[in-house]
Amino acid sequence: MGWLDTGPPQREYTPKLIYRILRSIEHAVNYMTEQNFKNGISGTVINPGTLPGNTIAKGQLTLGQLNWKEWPIPLILLATPFTTNSEEGENIGGYFPWHPLNYPGGDWYLEASISSENTAAIATVTVRGSGEYGSASTNETDLKLVRSTKLSLPQSKGETIWLTLKTSNSNYDASLVSARLIFVPT
Repeated sequence: MGWLDTGPPQREYTPKLIYRILRSIEHAVNYMTEQNFKNGISGTVINPGTLPGNTIAKGQLTLGQLNWKEWPIPLILLATPFTTNSEEGENIGGYFPWHPLNYPGGDWYLEASISSENTAAIATVTVRGSGEYGSASTNETDLKLVRSTKLSLPQSKGETIWLTLKTSNSNYDASLVSARLIFVPT
């Protein structure tokens, strides 16, 4: 059993006792499984039975062994909102080196905190590269976290992707504070 239990506090920590504690920590980390945790793990991110022996210590942990529902990848995190009145779409950066071979087996979404100056206009943030791969929109006047439908990223080649922000009516600004890609492993 690899769980860590150093026992009750000691009156004196001798070199031998410190060595035993450090070896226990090493064993608990290098031989991590669900059984490492004496009381179990509630809401674990480790798929049952996928981390035998010293998998983590050897650097052999793969994404498929984790049970994370979503992987957020921040692209833009601003202290003050970026605004535009462009109806064509203004490049706002958030550059990301996309390659389909680096992310097998999953779906991608765009999530952004955006708003429109007036409900008569729609603010839209779009993922672009050699084409448009998806977008998220709102006409809310307060910042709203919106999520796109599944992005249609290229599956045959890699390229740099980025974000654009636009408004549907140039009389009213579109604003953005943050944007991220969401990877949902399948």
